[in-house]
Amino acid sequence: MAIAIIATALVSLLSLHGRNIEIVAHDQRLNRATLLAQGLMTRTLTAERFPDPAQASGDFESDPDFHWQVEILRGPARELEEEMREIRLRVFWDGGDADAVRLVTLIRRPDR
Repeated sequence: MAIAIIATALVSLLSLHGRNIEIVAHDQRLNRATLLAQGLMTRTLTAERFPDPAQASGDFESDPDFHWQVEILRGPARELEEEMREIRLRVFWDGGDADAVRLVTLIRRPDR
């Protein structure tokens, strides 16, 4: 009887340990995706002062398991269409939408 209890406890502990390893791995990917997203947003914001609406996507050379999408939209309201841009950025890996980091920012047309 004691051996059955010990065996059940060991199986439970091993299962819990396996789950913890999965959580740590997911957190590491999420952290890496966040850093990649921040870097990509910085490059997008500094590449052009007031970009035209566009879409782009690709993979990161340094991390080919991570993919990105950037969407540049006109201002969020009709009266702001030519004065602002909304930049939406998504970095994702294996699971697609379930495993993704999203960043959104607004920029204003620089003074002329």
